[in-house]
Amino acid sequence: MLIPPADLDRFAETFQQASGIALKAWEDAGLNQPPSGPDPEMLSGAMEQLLDRLKSQQGDDTGSPGAPREESSRYTANASMSELGHYALNILEELSVITGDLGSVDSQKSWELLSVSLARWLAVNRWELHSLGLVVNGFAFLANRSSSPEALESLSRP
Repeated sequence: MLIPPADLDRFAETFQQASGIALKAWEDAGLNQPPSGPDPEMLSGAMEQLLDRLKSQQGDDTGSPGAPREESSRYTANASMSELGHYALNILEELSVITGDLGSVDSQKSWELLSVSLARWLAVNRWELHSLGLVVNGFAFLANRSSSPEALESLSRP
């Protein structure tokens, strides 16, 4: 079982591929915009901006992963980065709903696995996770495909 890595660059590459597929499915369906939300192109653009911001925070001086947080302005910076992570997970969930509405179950699994990758990266960087629905579905998908206790145990490691 291949667990999605906690690697933001890999996440960005995989996201770009999945969003391209979603956008093509959207265009093939002849849709302009869902009645209550943004289209895949808008969501993809927002994610690209978020990824630029998250990448800029990668390797900052907030300490090594797993180290206790200092009470200072760094905590505030991490809190806002947690909010950006929350927003990124919401974008993935929104894209999952859109592709689900288009009837693409395989594409929904892509969004779930992408959410696992992003959640793992956020956790490694000690940023809080607030939006777990898609992440839980991704871990459940991985667990259901696992056949050994060791593989299941590996799901709990960053």
